[in-house]
Amino acid sequence: MKCHICKKAEGEIPINDDKGNEFLICEDCDNDLFDAYTLAKKLTREINIQIRHQRNENNIPAVSSLKHIRSLLLK
Repeated sequence: MKCHICKKAEGEIPINDDKGNEFLICEDCDNDLFDAYTLAKKLTREINIQIRHQRNENNIPAVSSLKHIRSLLLK
């Protein structure tokens, strides 16, 4: 069975989506997904630090913008 993401390589690794459907993906796509997820978590952590800092400085527009960016990261 072909990889669900790239449609080129043979899918070997089972993954589940948000709805519980199971798909097979290749190792390269699995590495890409892991890297993107790891990056999103690191960015979220840094954004949370900046939100705390900007809140202490009473910079409300920056806090609102950072919260919006954070909400887009892990959708």
